[in-house]
Parts: sequence; structure tokens; C-alpha cells
Amino acid sequence: MKGISPLIAAVFLVIITVVASIFLSSWLSTTSTLQAGKIRNNTLTQLQCQYADIFIKNATYDCGLNCTTGTQHTTTLTVVNSGKRNINIDRLHIRNSTGFVTSLLLNETKTITVGNSLSITNTTRATCTGINNSIEVIEVSSIECASTAYDSLDSGDIIYTSC
Repeated sequence: MKGISPLIAAVFLVIITVVASIFLSSWLSTTSTLQAGKIRNNTLTQLQCQYADIFIKNATYDCGLNCTTGTQHTTTLTVVNSGKRNINIDRLHIRNSTGFVTSLLLNETKTITVGNSLSITNTTRATCTGINNSIEVIEVSSIECASTAYDSLDSGDIIYTSC
């Protein structure tokens, strides 16, 4: 019977082992570099967000004297950046007394610079039947730092006009 010599078999085994270890080393290097980058970015964001804070100074809800669809309904909040980092806001959330949450998207992302306040307005023509005089909480949060830069205003502090 003929076969390959033990020397050639050993050489092939060594070559296969070296090639496999090169591929494994390359994969581990790439994966660890990517994971380190993600960890670095998350850590940087968390460090920056620890200095982000906002609060809602006041809130007004205007029903336009009519809660039907097609009538303009306006929610206005004055939000103050009390942190040490500029923040961006693109929506606010209204939770009514039954627990239903309405998310109101702003026309554009609003930036509130450090130490300043900004009036945020959302106008909609959807029905306000589930919201009119039944708001339990209005909430707003930063896009980047939602877990640290957020605030809510309870129903007793909301001003209703033309409802």
C-alpha cells in the first residue's frame, strides 16, 4: 500500500495548524478591537450624560374649544437645561388617567443649550378626547441621555386653555 510519508503528513499538519491559528488570531484581534470601541463609546456617553439634566418649568394644553379631529390642539412646554451639557429633544409623551401614552413628535429636533430654557410646542389635528382634562403626566427626555436628562410634570401643574 502506498500513502504519504510520515514526514509529509507532519509538514501538512504543521501548515494547517499555522494557517488556522493565523485566521483565529485575526478574528480575535478584529472582534476585540470592535468591542473595545463600543465599550469606549458607551463609557464616554455615560460620562457625558452624568452632567445632563432638564426640568419642565410649565406646561399648557390648548384644546382649541373643540376636541374633534381636524381642530388644532397645541401642547406647549417650557423646558430648562439645568445640566452642564447641551441636550436635544424631538418628542414629548402624554399619559392620560387610563394609562394610555401619546407620543407627540416635534417638527424638528430642538437643542437646549446649557443654562437656557426653550419653549417646545407640538400642534396636532388629531382628536384630543383622550387627553382633554385627563392628562396624568407630561414627560420629556433628552435623545442622547434619556436615562439621566428627563422630567415629568403631574396633572395638577398643567394649565388647560380653551378646553
